[in-house]
Amino acid sequence: MPSGSPRRAAGVVSRAPVPGGVKSRLARDIGDDAAALLYGAFLRDVLVSLSALPNLTVTVFHPVDDDGSAIARLCPPGSSIQPEQGTGYSEILPAALRSMLQTAPIACLVGADSPGLPSRIVKQAFEAVEAGNANIAIGPSSDGGYYLLAVDGDYPGLFLGIDWGTDRVFDQVSARATDLGLDIVTLPEWYDVDDFAGLSRLVDDLARDASLGAPSTRSALRRLRRTGHDLPAAPTPWHVHYHRTIHATPWRTFVSDEVETHRGEVIDYTYVQTESAVWVVPVTTEGRIVLIRQYRHPIREFIVEVPAGSGDEPPDEIARRELAEETGGVARVLLHVADYYPASAHLTHEGHVFVALDVEFGRPDLESTELLSVFTVPFPVALDMARRGEIGDSQSALAILAAEPTIRATLNDRRANGYPE
Repeated sequence: MPSGSPRRAAGVVSRAPVPGGVKSRLARDIGDDAAALLYGAFLRDVLVSLSALPNLTVTVFHPVDDDGSAIARLCPPGSSIQPEQGTGYSEILPAALRSMLQTAPIACLVGADSPGLPSRIVKQAFEAVEAGNANIAIGPSSDGGYYLLAVDGDYPGLFLGIDWGTDRVFDQVSARATDLGLDIVTLPEWYDVDDFAGLSRLVDDLARDASLGAPSTRSALRRLRRTGHDLPAAPTPWHVHYHRTIHATPWRTFVSDEVETHRGEVIDYTYVQTESAVWVVPVTTEGRIVLIRQYRHPIREFIVEVPAGSGDEPPDEIARRELAEETGGVARVLLHVADYYPASAHLTHEGHVFVALDVEFGRPDLESTELLSVFTVPFPVALDMARRGEIGDSQSALAILAAEPTIRATLNDRRANGYPE
C-alpha cells in the first residue's frame, strides 16, 4: 500500500433516486415520488455518517448505465463515485471490495437502506478485523440479509451461490465464509427500511433516540408530511398536559404548554407559533444575485436580505409570490434547496429555501408596510457578504450559503456550454 494511504475504506452500492426505480415495496404504500425522495435521503445520511469517521475514504458504486450525477449531488465532500463492475451482486460486490482494497487493508460495504445505523457499529466492524479477531465482520439485518460486511482481503468466493433478495442471505454468506476457512465476527442486528413496516420502525426510533442522526431523512419526512403524505405517526418524547394561547395576532401566536419531559419533570414551555416562511435566492440571466435592503422596525435599521415571506400556501407558491411582490421578478426555474428551523427553541417557524434562476424583472407590488430597495451583486460577492455578516439577516445569509452548490453548478454548466459571463 502506498505511503500515506488511508487505513480504511467504505463503500455503498447504490443507484440514482429516480421515482419508479427505487424502493418498490415502500412505493406501494407511499408512492414513487415519496419513495425516491426518502431513498435519496437514506443514501445521503449513510454517506454523511461514514464520512464523519476518521481515516476513512468513502466510495459510492453506481450502475454503469447511470452517469452518477444525481448520486454525486448527494455525496459529502471527500467521498467519490465509481461505476460498478460486473453484473449481479455475486460480481458487483467482490469487485467493489477489491477496488477499495487497493487503497486500504480493510474494506467495508454498508447498505444504503439504514440511515439510522449508529456509526459506532461501523467503527466496531473495522476494529474487529484490524485487531485480527476475524477476517470478516458482518452485520445481520432483521430481514435475513446483512447491512454491513467488512473484510481484510479479496474473497470472491464469499458471494457465490447466494439467493440475493431472500431471508437466507446472511446465513448463506456466513456459511460460505466458514467453507472458505475465514473467521467471522457477527455485529449487532440492525434493520433496513424496505417497506412501510421498516419505515414505521425508523420513524419511531428517530422520534425517541437523540443519538440517531439521519438529518436528511428527518427533513424528507417533514417535507412529505407537509405535502399531505400518509406516513407513520411520530411519537414525541415529551407529553403535553395542556396547551393554551397567551396572545394571538394575524402573524404570530404566543402559547404555553405544560409538558412532562422524558425525565418526568413537569414544566411550562412558552414559545411562538408562526406560519411557514420561504427565502428566495434570485439569480439573474447574467448570474448576479438579487438582494433587497429593507427597513425592520424591531431593530430600527435597514438590513440586507433576500426576498422572503410567509403564508399557508405551498412553499413554492409563497416563493413565487414574494419574488414578484418585492422585486417584480419572475423566475424561469424555481428549485427547492433546503429547509431550516431558524430558532427551534423559541419558534415553530419552518423556513424553506429556494433558488430562482433566470429572473426577469417587472414592477414590484410592495405591501404598505414594506420599505425597501432592490440591488444586485455578482455571485462571489454575495457569498462573501453572507460570510462576513454584511447580509445582516441570518436566515438570508444561510439561504445564500445553502444555495451555493446549486448556483455554482448552474453557472459552471453555462460556462461550459459557451454562455457569456
